[in-house]
Amino acid sequence: MVECKSLLGSSNAKSIAEAEDSLRIWEKIYGAYEQCAETVNDRALWRQESRLASVTDMASLVCFDEVLCLEGTAFNMLAACTGITERLRVARIETVTVQYLESVISRYGVARLFELITEKWAAGKRGDDLTAYIASQGDHGPRTKRRVPAHLVEAFTEILPGLPA
Repeated sequence: MVECKSLLGSSNAKSIAEAEDSLRIWEKIYGAYEQCAETVNDRALWRQESRLASVTDMASLVCFDEVLCLEGTAFNMLAACTGITERLRVARIETVTVQYLESVISRYGVARLFELITEKWAAGKRGDDLTAYIASQGDHGPRTKRRVPAHLVEAFTEILPGLPA
C-alpha cells in the first residue's frame, strides 16, 4: 500500500522550524498514515477486488516528493513509540521519499522491499529509518535483471529504440 504526498511544507516552514510549522507538517504526515490505515482496514475493498482477496500480509509506505524527508523519519519514530500505528491498526508503515522508493524498487524489486520492511519490523526496529536499515543490511540479493522496470519497457523501447531495456 503506497500513499504519495507532494510538498510537506514551504521551504520557509522547513528551514525556520517554528513549532506551528512543524505541527502542520506532522499533521500532513499523520493524515497520510490515516489514509493508509483506511485502505488497509477496509476489508470489503480487499474482498471485492479478486486480485487482492488473497492478500493477508501487507506493508504501507508513505512517500513524499521531497529530496530529504527528515520529518517523515521523526514522525515514524513518534508513531512507533507512542502507539499511533497500533491505534490505526497498521501493522507496518514506513516513510520514504519518492526518489528513494523508485531507487530501491529499481534495484531490488517490490518483493525484496517488502521482505526488508518485514525483517526490520520483526527485528524490533519499527521506528528506525528505513533507508538506514536497508543500507545496514549490506547485500540484499541480486539486482533485478532489467535495467528498466517492467512497466516502463514499452515506453523505453518507443523512446529509445535499439537500446537494451
